[in-house]
Amino acid sequence: MPEREHARLANEADVKKEIKTLLTEYGWFWWMPGANGYGAQGVSDFCAVKESWFMAIEAKFGDNKPTTLQRKFLCDIMSHDSIALVVNEKNLSTFRTYLSQLE
Repeated sequence: MPEREHARLANEADVKKEIKTLLTEYGWFWWMPGANGYGAQGVSDFCAVKESWFMAIEAKFGDNKPTTLQRKFLCDIMSHDSIALVVNEKNLSTFRTYLSQLE
């Protein structure tokens, strides 16, 4: 996503919308685990599967960073040879390129 397009993203919900679009465009089966008091804490905003790949994606906006529990979840995913990413408005174009390289 070119730099000038960042301006149209105003919050984390906009980043999530872009992530949904890209995952769908590149043929990933994805879902957003429910955020409630009954599940595991720190689970990423998105889980996605394509062929033999599993990916967890934490969406952020601005200067927001993953919490300690979110970082732990992402590290646990990586420890199982899967993909764990933090995507924000500044690295959406890199995320797009990454998805295209996995084709």
